[in-house]
Amino acid sequence: MKHSLYIITVSLLLLTLSSCGPVATRPTPTAAVLPTAEPTAVPTIVALPAATLVPLAKVPAMQQARDLIEANNPDDAIRLLTPLLGSRPNEPELRNLLAIAYLNQGRRLLTASDALPQLGLALDAFTSGLAVAPADGPVRAELDREVNQAWALTRMVQQLRTFAALPAGTPLSDAQREQLNGLLTELEELASQPQAFPGLPALRVQALLLAATTAREANNNEQVRDYCQQAVALDGENQQARRCLAEAEAALAPTPTPVPTTVAQAPARLRVQRLNQNDEPGCISLQVRGISTGGWRLGIDGLRLSGAFDTGGNVRICGLGNRQEVTVTVFNRVGNVVPGGAGVPARGGDILVANWR
Repeated sequence: MKHSLYIITVSLLLLTLSSCGPVATRPTPTAAVLPTAEPTAVPTIVALPAATLVPLAKVPAMQQARDLIEANNPDDAIRLLTPLLGSRPNEPELRNLLAIAYLNQGRRLLTASDALPQLGLALDAFTSGLAVAPADGPVRAELDREVNQAWALTRMVQQLRTFAALPAGTPLSDAQREQLNGLLTELEELASQPQAFPGLPALRVQALLLAATTAREANNNEQVRDYCQQAVALDGENQQARRCLAEAEAALAPTPTPVPTTVAQAPARLRVQRLNQNDEPGCISLQVRGISTGGWRLGIDGLRLSGAFDTGGNVRICGLGNRQEVTVTVFNRVGNVVPGGAGVPARGGDILVANWR
């Protein structure tokens, strides 16, 4: 039934539309023509130059640092150059100048005081200098030398403290004696180097006095005197060294024995002893007392060095090596050896006195 009604309704609709005339067609829309845009010029991109560093020679901090180093103020020079190195790590000239500042800082620490506490600080400065110094060149060589010397001194200081901590009267073993002798040799070698550590003489005095104590315990008074003489030569104001020398000379002084009046006195002879070591290290002086020395001469055995006595009994010979150990002989006016004056041990810097009795 519903299907029949739907067909009737559609038919009526078609009849109605046909009676109304032709159906108007919908006009086709025309596409709008958009105006053409005029082409615009493409902007040219200009490449900016890469940022460049100011030439090192024109950096004010470089000249300021040089002036500070010349004025012996390496601390401020280091403060100027360290941040500059952070931005320019590959500048050999900058690295070399900073290494010089560290080298001068370390040396100033050592020169400022001959006490040992400065040694560790100086070692830090030298090590910092090595960290920035160019691979080759004299500055690096100097820093290497200073670092090696500082490490060697640090080790020696520890050895000295170990010996000093031993209870008084403790005999040293053979190995300890060998170590102490080696320490004396190393200290003497370091002292002969240029720009040696200013505290080195004090270390040598300590080592010599320790060696003297060891020799005294072995009843070797001649060795004790030699060690004490060296200590006094290094530091004439050191009371311990002076007392050590006085005790050694007293122990070596012959004990006079009463001679019966009926017994003839022994023939007179020269009695030579070392007064001090205050002469120049390449010279030896001698004064003879109690006898005329007219025409006498003093000769260095084995060397072509000699000198004539003056009217006051004095003679001085130079030309030896630094603290060179020799023997000397006294000759009278006819060239014979004066009794007691043959083969007398001496060393450069000695001032000797000879009494005729």
